[in-house]
Amino acid sequence: MEPVGHWWDAVRGYRPAAWGSLVAGLACALAAVYLLAVRTGPGQAADVRAFSWVSPLHDLANGPAERWRAAAPVLLAAVVTGCALHAWRARRRRRVVAGLLGVAAALPAATVLRDELLARPWLGDHGYAHNTLPSGHVAVVTALAAAVLLLWPAAGVPRAAVVAAAGVVAATAAASVVTYAHRPSDVVAGLLLGLLAPALACWAVRPPLPTASPRADLP
Repeated sequence: MEPVGHWWDAVRGYRPAAWGSLVAGLACALAAVYLLAVRTGPGQAADVRAFSWVSPLHDLANGPAERWRAAAPVLLAAVVTGCALHAWRARRRRRVVAGLLGVAAALPAATVLRDELLARPWLGDHGYAHNTLPSGHVAVVTALAAAVLLLWPAAGVPRAAVVAAAGVVAATAAASVVTYAHRPSDVVAGLLLGLLAPALACWAVRPPLPTASPRADLP
């Protein structure tokens, strides 16, 4: 785990190469999910099977799941607002710009990808024919959770905050499937896009050159 820890330190601080590798990895993973889950018959069939597995949960928890999907973005947006105000006062303004850009870009990017750029071929009777990948709801919640961690007031993000952010994203992804709002592949793609948008924003607004330590925090 030590190399992963060093890489995360590089992402958390100022290391353009680390941000670049994160963007490339997330983009490749998003493309792979689309190609496998949407452009192949087995991938489409797997989504249909997953829906059959969650049918009992739909009958039991559809109402709470719908309420959670509505509440999660509002809850995270309030936390992001508080963290952004603190970071702005602390003169960590590049982080504020990157975090808010990532959140702002998540839903439009998901909408354009889903409705304009990505097609779903007919490969048999595997559910409705039109494309629903990626999930914009999951993308926005993931981008908000990433912004919370990016703008966290302290230099180090506590493990509890990471676990809580991951839990909110996981619960939203599960609720999207339980309510039949999205296929499992849609929520996986939404999660990847929700990470890709803020990562790309962080890479885009990075300082041109490190000014002191190569592990200095992004201002």
